[in-house]
Amino acid sequence: APSGAPCGYDFRTITIIKSPYRNDCRLLLTPAFEGKTELELEEEYTLSSDKYREHLQANTALVNQLLSDFSVAGWELVETHAVQEGPPPAAAVTRYLFRKAKK
Repeated sequence: APSGAPCGYDFRTITIIKSPYRNDCRLLLTPAFEGKTELELEEEYTLSSDKYREHLQANTALVNQLLSDFSVAGWELVETHAVQEGPPPAAAVTRYLFRKAKK
């Protein structure tokens, strides 16, 4: 391969867990990004529609900022995957897979 050509990729994953249980919504960063491995998300399973919208907007803003930060750092989003995991009431899990060419 010519000098300077990529030799494979490094990968990074964001995992978002939206749990139906109180205070158990998380965003996991693997490997750590800017020294962080986990961020707490606002609880979205709430009886108040106003609080639901407020928390959903806050979580969306956090995820969008993180996606922008990854993009600026040279990471390319290559796949997203969303599933329900566990017995009902199930947690919603979304994974974002990023790659960056090795130098």
